[in-house]
Amino acid sequence: MIAREFDVASARFARLVETAPNGREKAGALVEASWVSQRRQGLPEARKYSEAAALLAPSDAGVKLRMALVQAQTAGQVAASLASFGEAEALFRAATNLEGVAETLWQQSRV
Repeated sequence: MIAREFDVASARFARLVETAPNGREKAGALVEASWVSQRRQGLPEARKYSEAAALLAPSDAGVKLRMALVQAQTAGQVAASLASFGEAEALFRAATNLEGVAETLWQQSRV
């Protein structure tokens, strides 16, 4: 069953972000919190979470992809979004993560 209770999920992810240790774990929690915020139409909040994740894990391909998706929905951020998509693709390629490359290209094609 899909509940789509994004307000409840948002509060839970905010708590997870607060309690997660710094580093990759916190960056992962921030990426998920960004996704939930974006789903509940909270683009400024999603941007805040994705930017915080990028500071913690600047070379994480998933973080770059999340940043690109948020930037793509932000007015005036088309060039930044395309740059973030390119960085995500390059990082996924460097890790020989073809699924990540495919996801990045697919998401970019939807923008």
